[in-house]
Amino acid sequence: MNLTSADVERERAYGLAETLNGQLDDVSKNLAAMIGELNSSGANAARSGGAEGKDGVDAWAAEGRDGSIAQIVAILNAHLGSLKWIDQSAGALRGKLEGLRRGQV
Repeated sequence: MNLTSADVERERAYGLAETLNGQLDDVSKNLAAMIGELNSSGANAARSGGAEGKDGVDAWAAEGRDGSIAQIVAILNAHLGSLKWIDQSAGALRGKLEGLRRGQV
């Protein structure tokens, strides 16, 4: 069997797509684990009742950490948007990869 340059390029692109798919799967698993940890730590904080002082004033607010929490939430929301885009892109890539596997370029 004689491979043309297009065949070689197609094989290289296919290998790259498979590698990328594996890496995206790894990122997805890592993010799922991180989200699980964040959710469990948030649930633990809610169960413990937060950090309320003896006079009923929330220690977080008293120390001015509300702004920091808001910044963290904004960053996490931005990351969530990026992850949704990555997930959509990964789905599209998977579809293209399946098309290549079936020979439907």
